[in-house]
Amino acid sequence: TSALAGGSDARYGVIEVDEKYLAGVARDVSPKAIALLNLSRDQLDRAAETRMLAEKWREGLAGTKAVVIANADDPLIVWAASSVPNVVWVAVGQEWKDDAWSCPSCGGVMQRPGDDWFCGECGFRRPTPSWALSGDYVLDPHGSAWPIHLQLPGRANKANATTSAAVAATFGVPPQVALERMYQVQAVAGRYDVVNFLGRDVRLLLAKNPAGWLETFSLIDGPPAPVILSVNARGADGTDTSWLWDVDYTRLAGHPIFVIGDRKLDLAVRLEVAGLQFRVCESVDEAVQSAPPGKIELIANYTAFQDVRRRVGN
Repeated sequence: TSALAGGSDARYGVIEVDEKYLAGVARDVSPKAIALLNLSRDQLDRAAETRMLAEKWREGLAGTKAVVIANADDPLIVWAASSVPNVVWVAVGQEWKDDAWSCPSCGGVMQRPGDDWFCGECGFRRPTPSWALSGDYVLDPHGSAWPIHLQLPGRANKANATTSAAVAATFGVPPQVALERMYQVQAVAGRYDVVNFLGRDVRLLLAKNPAGWLETFSLIDGPPAPVILSVNARGADGTDTSWLWDVDYTRLAGHPIFVIGDRKLDLAVRLEVAGLQFRVCESVDEAVQSAPPGKIELIANYTAFQDVRRRVGN
């Protein structure tokens, strides 16, 4: 809001919009393009159920003049974009599927053979994409394959790069140019930074919801790399921590685990039920000093991540 009201002479603006306010912001700023990446459970105390959000997007974006660049692999995203006249479908995959096993159109059971999906009851199905992520390449609508070279790790960032290339093309930027520019990004607001703290290398990773935790687990070094987990439940995080039970923490088996944050005891109970060995610590200092040798992987949700950044430095 400050940037838009500040009299900037910038020709373009990119706005990351809270899912609850997407339709209203889209109405008020009349964007040229809207990118819909995925929709999964997050901040349940304020954002409500994902199917309801998808319905609000569908109603709020109906008839928009914007080009909507949407993930063809997420049924909720496809349902939300199904009222839009001009959609560019992008296939980037969907690791987290637990919010989309029922059809958002009729409530039937979604069938998911391979990478495809469809509802056997009403016929709602995956659209044919014009852009796609294929390994380390972006496939454009002309069938050309463009290599993805990122400094940011993981499949999720390749998916983001693919969608970003499709958005850039809407503004006339060729995929090769867009992807080359993306290589320059080393970290995003501290995410993926490796910092030296108390004589140890600590990699900072942000995971705000079950889908994000699932993707982050695929990034960390394998056992016996020590892992610090930090969870808060403040206003910006959402005060409902029931999502902890949706995260498959058994993927951390074999790692020395250290737990910090405002809701460290909630997380400790979850890890105990998962059968994992861990230690509860009072601070990031104690956790780092207690960790065995090796680079430390630190995973935190939103405000916990900010707390850690302030303590360990950038």
